[in-house]
Amino acid sequence: VCFTARDNSGVNISIIPNDGSAPTINVQYSYNKITWYDVTVNSTVTTLSQQGDKVFFRTKTGCQNINWGTVTKPNNEYDCHYNRFSITGSGKVDLSGDIRYLTTPDANASNLEGNYRLVFSDNPAIVNAKDLILPTGPDQERCYFRTFAYCTSLQSAPTLCTNVDDKWYVYERIFEGCTDLHNVNVGNITIWPDLHTFENWLVNAGSDQKGTIHCTSTSHQNCFTGNYSGYACGWNVDTTPYTYQ
Repeated sequence: VCFTARDNSGVNISIIPNDGSAPTINVQYSYNKITWYDVTVNSTVTTLSQQGDKVFFRTKTGCQNINWGTVTKPNNEYDCHYNRFSITGSGKVDLSGDIRYLTTPDANASNLEGNYRLVFSDNPAIVNAKDLILPTGPDQERCYFRTFAYCTSLQSAPTLCTNVDDKWYVYERIFEGCTDLHNVNVGNITIWPDLHTFENWLVNAGSDQKGTIHCTSTSHQNCFTGNYSGYACGWNVDTTPYTYQ
């Protein structure tokens, strides 16, 4: 995963745990994807001071299917112990790359079980994540629970995979509180997602909790809106192809 500075205002990037029960993670960072350094949790990893400065993060070689968070009580999605990126300073950043490299050194491996709960949450510095690739078949329920929650400057979100009918709550609250988000792209749907797949995924998101969901499949668009579980009440669905600006 790559963080790129959007301006010269400066940002500090670190990885922090929410409590002492958060799992130990073996993550590395690099400025050129050649020389890699181990991340020390709870300390500043790097500072991006100039527009275009980049830093890359990956799972340490030899580690497989690491979890950034654990859930103590499976029936309580909020009782989780997790690590997340923390971005401080007055600057803004963009995200790109493949999120799977945060949990495995081989993003093409089969049977991935990534847990990306809250990984980028509570970071107003994040503006553009349209070039961040999300797995096409997440294997865990609530895999993306609040992944971008309260990233209040997020304007361009990753395209979501919609072929996840075998797991509930996959995208629960993924964009909760993203008040600057006005367009979400889900592309073409080839199956009907379970009713809980998008549970509250856009709650308190968008200006006045309104925006446009872009879905090129006309036969499945109703699963994203309506009153059930508060999916995206007030949001519109546009079935024409969409490209983030």
